[in-house]
Amino acid sequence: MKKSELYCQYRYAIKFENIKWTAYKRYLKWQYYESGLRTLKELPVGKVTNDSLGAVDNDFYYTDGLGDFGSANRITDGGSSRAFEVCLDDGNTKAVCVTHESGLELFLLAAGTFIGLEAAKYTLTRALELTEKRINHWFKDDEEFSRDNSYINRILVRTPYWEISIDGELGKEDRDTLFNFLEKQEFTKETIEEHLAELNDEPLKEKIASKTRYVSRENS
Repeated sequence: MKKSELYCQYRYAIKFENIKWTAYKRYLKWQYYESGLRTLKELPVGKVTNDSLGAVDNDFYYTDGLGDFGSANRITDGGSSRAFEVCLDDGNTKAVCVTHESGLELFLLAAGTFIGLEAAKYTLTRALELTEKRINHWFKDDEEFSRDNSYINRILVRTPYWEISIDGELGKEDRDTLFNFLEKQEFTKETIEEHLAELNDEPLKEKIASKTRYVSRENS
């Protein structure tokens, strides 16, 4: 499966980037049986509901220089990648989780169903808050975590055209405003300026523009 196929289905993704390169096996929690068989039970983001989606071939590159974790090949996600269907800890949000050594990437299966639904207000915000807390709890015994108080370096909002970096420089109010806006969007615009045209917050628009990188399926 190619990453672009997931974008064709789900339009956008959220990546929780780790503070360091993480061994793949640290993401997996297994259910063991007396017969000796085992099934994949959980990932840091939630319970696994389908572990047969297989490997993911990343076919996206940054257009402006270095790639994942400063690599020179410009690829957006280095290392191996595999996809699993999961249920996030809010109990309502299903996602495809793509595992990378640099972090966990979520394609929300409910993307677009929030549009115009007042009852779903802040659904995306709440789901991501719970997911961030769960990832931190999963890695709470890591030496790096104990020093920095979080295993997540930043959150990336991604489309087939651009990527927004959400880090500590963006306060909670701005972050909530952004996610509340994003959960009502269809992610069809090729530039961040077009996508944020209806966001009525000029200072926030400027902050987001400064944290945006563009991507391409061409490695040149």
